[in-house]
Amino acid sequence: MFLLNSSMIKRYLAEKIIEIEQFNEKNLLPTFYYFSLGDCVGIWNENLNSYKYQRYENANNLIIPARGYVLIKSLERFSLSNKVLGLFSQISSLPQAGIRLNHSLSVDPGFKGRLEMGLENVLNKDAVIPIGSAIGKIVFFDVTDTYPIENIDERVIMREKLKRRENLDKPEEIELREEYRKMFTD
Repeated sequence: MFLLNSSMIKRYLAEKIIEIEQFNEKNLLPTFYYFSLGDCVGIWNENLNSYKYQRYENANNLIIPARGYVLIKSLERFSLSNKVLGLFSQISSLPQAGIRLNHSLSVDPGFKGRLEMGLENVLNKDAVIPIGSAIGKIVFFDVTDTYPIENIDERVIMREKLKRRENLDKPEEIELREEYRKMFTD
């Protein structure tokens, strides 16, 4: 497994090993790609007891109310081949603005779609984020040489876990240096 640098990412894009709809060259840095806030936002609907997605087609900004939370999708649509893994995180300026990006750690090989995340405003005032602005970064790894993990029978795993637990209540013998041994035996 190895990290893709910007020239490798460009090559992978050209070969369609990685595809990024709405790719922006200026968002590609030496070891990662900045992804942006899309115009599709999920807002909690108490009547439906679920999130309702809506587009902010005519709005320039997403406004998250004080102590509010919204579901979002990236502007870019990603398509990763089975040999590419992505790891992503928020950008540094989000916490400075009182915003926390909630997300899973990885974009699995074979993923196709927009990144789905949550934005939480931890401040007591509204937060304003321009649609299309960078909100996170993604690093890509080529995992071609990563061997698949064989599916191990669950009973074997449990048996090994129990075996390790059998001796937890037995104290380990501690080898004492000679001068300490004399203190404890006298």
